[in-house]
Amino acid sequence: GHYNLRGMAKGRKGDFEEAIKDFRRSLELDPGNLIALNSIASTYYGAKNYQLAIDAYTAVIEKNPSDMSALGWRAICRFVLGSYQEAI
Repeated sequence: GHYNLRGMAKGRKGDFEEAIKDFRRSLELDPGNLIALNSIASTYYGAKNYQLAIDAYTAVIEKNPSDMSALGWRAICRFVLGSYQEAI
């Protein structure tokens, strides 16, 4: 919806904090919105906030265990943080 698109535009501009606010608003309106949840994770990744990205990717995986993209990006975040065993 509107908040997802606005969040994506803000994220592309590097305004990560405002992008996250829009994605969270989208989730408030539709708690099952995996696009918003994935967007939160990728925005945290883009902001180099890898632990929060891991948390968000984990939330995506809990809702959709077969999401290979979320599994892969979570592993990358863990690797960047030096959690090599967890990344495998």
